[in-house]
Amino acid sequence: MDWIFDNLQILIAAGAGVAYWLNQRNEAKVTKQQNREEEFTSDEYDASEDEARARKIREEIRRKIAERSGGSGPVIVNEPVESPPPLFERPFQETPPVADPYAHAEWREEPPVVGPSAAEQAVLERQRVLQERMNELEQKRAKTKQRAATVSQKRPARKASKGMRSLRDDLRETGSLRRAIVLREVLGRPVSMR
Repeated sequence: MDWIFDNLQILIAAGAGVAYWLNQRNEAKVTKQQNREEEFTSDEYDASEDEARARKIREEIRRKIAERSGGSGPVIVNEPVESPPPLFERPFQETPPVADPYAHAEWREEPPVVGPSAAEQAVLERQRVLQERMNELEQKRAKTKQRAATVSQKRPARKASKGMRSLRDDLRETGSLRRAIVLREVLGRPVSMR
């Protein structure tokens, strides 16, 4: 495995050489195929000449068949070409009917405006009460935030009392140091999570 990593440049060069060789082979196949196609579609072969020759042969065969059946001249068979049926038929109408905008004026009378029903009024009243309540709650919340901000600013920072022993003094004793280590193992992060 070390030899591969030590000679990686040589392996890359060899791989590139093989890839180049395969690419050249594929290009040679493509050019050879194109040359073959060009040979088949050369100027010597003309499809229109074949079609004209086939048309003359068909006409000659038709003429011979007509002579044998008793006809003397060339028979031209023209089959009638039918137009395709329409996709849908339109009924014949001279002019489309036009609606008279003034024919039914009595229908145009607008109904009288009716106020909201009792159920709608109850819903609207409830929404109004809820909106007032929400406004009151928003005001209370703003006042509470303002009071909390002022109280937190007024409160002085607590200082450690000078009479308590410091943590460093506690850990100098071997018993309390052992207790601190045990508490850390029990109450701290699990070993698997460290």
